[in-house]
Amino acid sequence: MSGQVATTDSFGYYAFDSVAGVLQVRATKDGYVPATRDVALETQHVDFMLRYDAPPSVIGEVYRLTFTAAPSCQLPDDARRRTYTATISSGGFDNRAIVTLSGAQFYTDSYCGPMNSFDALVHGRTVSLSNYAGDCGIIEELANMRHLSLWGGAEATLTDSTSTAAFVGTVAVVTSPTDPSPPNATCDASDHRLVFERIASPSRK
Repeated sequence: MSGQVATTDSFGYYAFDSVAGVLQVRATKDGYVPATRDVALETQHVDFMLRYDAPPSVIGEVYRLTFTAAPSCQLPDDARRRTYTATISSGGFDNRAIVTLSGAQFYTDSYCGPMNSFDALVHGRTVSLSNYAGDCGIIEELANMRHLSLWGGAEATLTDSTSTAAFVGTVAVVTSPTDPSPPNATCDASDHRLVFERIASPSRK
């Protein structure tokens, strides 16, 4: 088996057939630190967690973030375009980060706390935003007892000036985040837009 290679599928699974006498498996991917795992008697599950080969370079940066709903959306005027201040901070482990929004009034949930942040993964200057990993999302309080909900993800490569990314997900206007009744308006699309404009960088010694 020495020297044989398998490639993972879209779900991260791989397999070698007729395994015998294998002591170790090594995984590699461009941009990541290679990892080696010892193989036990039970050979069906040899799992890897690969780490990025460089620390995130956008931690501490601040951006003006503008959300624009997809052209096909039928939404109230004040829900079609929203602007926030987005601060990128460390998520406490490896390449995880938190993108926290400010500059607006956000709903506070008893479980989530202020609903004003995205979970993120960072590789260099590429930031992948998502709310799918947890129960919390973005809920902004609008006028007239309404709330704007953003739920989805985006991947943006941030520059020194302006960067644009597609936001894939759902934007909805609801009377109450805890009310199970249908939303006042909703739009599920893959061409919502996020625009990042850098306004501050971390101080570096």
